[in-house]
Amino acid sequence: MREPLDPTADGLVTHDAWSNAAAQASAVELPSLQTFSSELPSESTSWRSDLPAARTLVRHTLSVGALAAGLIEHIGWQIARGGGDGSTVVPLGEWALGLARNLGGAVGVGFALASVVMLVPRFRKRPLRAASAAFTFGVAGFLGFLSFLLSLAP
Repeated sequence: MREPLDPTADGLVTHDAWSNAAAQASAVELPSLQTFSSELPSESTSWRSDLPAARTLVRHTLSVGALAAGLIEHIGWQIARGGGDGSTVVPLGEWALGLARNLGGAVGVGFALASVVMLVPRFRKRPLRAASAAFTFGVAGFLGFLSFLLSLAP
C-alpha cells in the first residue's frame, strides 16, 4: 500500500499534473461584468422579447379552443337530438353558429381576464406574458365550465 506522500513516479506525475493545472487555471482571466453590460436588454425593450412567445400562446389557445368549442357543440347536439326523433345528424349551419358563440364567449372571458391582469401592478414587469397567460386561463376556464355543464345534461 502506498503512502499519500510516497515519492513514486505515479505520485510525481499526478502531483505535477495538478500543479500545472492549478498554474494554468490561475492564469485564466475571467471577464468582468462590464463586458456583458451592453448585451443585457434595457427596460424599454424587454417586453419586445416576449412578443413571439405571446403570439404563439394566443394562436395555440385559439386553435385548441376552436377545436374544443366545436367538440362541445357537437356533443351538445348529440344530447339534444338523442332525446327527440332519434336522428344523430347535426345541422352544419347551426353547429357552426354554436361553435362561433362558444368560442366568442371563451375569447371574451379571456380578454376580460387579460384586462384585469393588466391592472395589477405586479404583472406590469412582463405585460405580454401576463396578458397571454391570463387569456389562456380565461379561454380554458370558460370552455371547461361549458364542458362541466354539458356533463350534467341527462
